[in-house]
Amino acid sequence: QGIEALLAKRDQVQLVQAYVSDKMWDDFIDTLKEAAPSYKALGVSIWEGVQTREDQMFDSVGGFANWLTYGIPKGILDANKANYEVMREKTNAYTVTNFLTLGTVDMVVGTFNPETPLSAEHLLDSFGVVSMVYGGAAAVKQVGGVATVKPITTLNTPIKPGPTGKQLIGSGGNPQRLSLWQEIQQNVELSKRARQSSKFKAYLKKEQAVLSGGKQVSGVKNSFSEMMSPEEAAKYNQWMDLKQAGFGTEELYNLETFGSIKTQLNYTTTSGLQLQATPRKTTTVLGTYMDDTKNILSELGDIKSTDFGAKNGGFNLLNTSDDLYVNGSQFWKEYNQPWLDSAIKRNDIIKLATSPTDDALYRMNDITGVKELSGFGKEYMYLIKHDYVFDWATMSMIPK
Repeated sequence: QGIEALLAKRDQVQLVQAYVSDKMWDDFIDTLKEAAPSYKALGVSIWEGVQTREDQMFDSVGGFANWLTYGIPKGILDANKANYEVMREKTNAYTVTNFLTLGTVDMVVGTFNPETPLSAEHLLDSFGVVSMVYGGAAAVKQVGGVATVKPITTLNTPIKPGPTGKQLIGSGGNPQRLSLWQEIQQNVELSKRARQSSKFKAYLKKEQAVLSGGKQVSGVKNSFSEMMSPEEAAKYNQWMDLKQAGFGTEELYNLETFGSIKTQLNYTTTSGLQLQATPRKTTTVLGTYMDDTKNILSELGDIKSTDFGAKNGGFNLLNTSDDLYVNGSQFWKEYNQPWLDSAIKRNDIIKLATSPTDDALYRMNDITGVKELSGFGKEYMYLIKHDYVFDWATMSMIPK
């Protein structure tokens, strides 16, 4: 009996180990799936940065210098400007320290408490921290003792005379030929004049219009879109439109990863909410268009879509193309109700941007003169019918 008990105990342990191993593997795969879009967004950002620097390299000396240095100094400067703006908007010990250390605090936090583990941002932050620690350790070791410092022998090496030729700057301060920097400036200016005379800028604008709109302009085709599937081309054109509207790489990464441009909104709803998405859950938002959802959709890029799928970690609002609306009954049956059914099935977090008062839930029909439910009212009553209750404290619809 003792042997049988030990064997049974061993089998139980093996089962637990197999379950834990499978669970850890599944979690690892899920983490990789969530992180994968970040690498695509990083690749798009790098490629577009290269194109932008090439396009602007002959516009000015600064443009040429930015191209020559791969955009690294300008990237550091832009990042520090962004940190400064954050510090101005919200001044505290964290933002001040982050600005003074050129973003080092954000980098350390992103390493040990990443928003998306194993994402491109997480790995870049981790690489930065490792490099910083390694460099600091090497510096400490270098100054830790005289024995670790190599003797300098190059000072005793005689300097060999260079090849003879014309001087860059003549005696008396009068140049015999242009300095290297002056030559660069002159070449940039000559190239700029040549491109202006050849209408290169006009052609470039046409090409950019093609890439952003996916249309033919004066016989020029969108070669990028032609190499993509229809779904990828539509997404690419959507990204280009959003970039032209002022959204940056971080917002595009959020769209690809969480299904919405932002995970926290600046807009305060009329019901008093500061909306923030919940990680690994879809946050569905209801409200009247004129009072709230118009402003929310604008902050989220006003993206038209009939994709009613999950947006884990992001916001879910109904925003279809205007030409899909024929009448209220048709739109409710074909789009609004299926959209709500998807939210119910997923057990979404459902927030009300507009308080469910009579003025918001009902409207007067101008033709019949009869009081009837508004679109927001239909959504609210549909959830009540499906055993949801409204919680005034959190402005949420909660299933019983």
